[in-house]
Amino acid sequence: MKKIQYDNLNYTPPKRSAIDEFAQWYEENGTSKPNDTPSSDSVESLRKAYEQDPSSLNGLQLMSLGFADLNAEQEMNSKAHRKAANDYHHKDGDE
Repeated sequence: MKKIQYDNLNYTPPKRSAIDEFAQWYEENGTSKPNDTPSSDSVESLRKAYEQDPSSLNGLQLMSLGFADLNAEQEMNSKAHRKAANDYHHKDGDE
């Protein structure tokens, strides 16, 4: 038995779809330009603002800046420990 595509339904395909409208809008407006400026809550901008005027930052911004420094320090220590453990492991394997 042959299967009918829409099986007696009055189906008409839509003339437009949301994805087509989005694609058309994107073609008309072109691609966006890259944003090279750091966001206002980035570590770099917080550090610059702190160096200019330490009282201009609120408590949450100060905590974010402090935790960024702490995370960087912990990452540096972690890398040093991993390197030392790796060197020790390879030294034992050579003997």
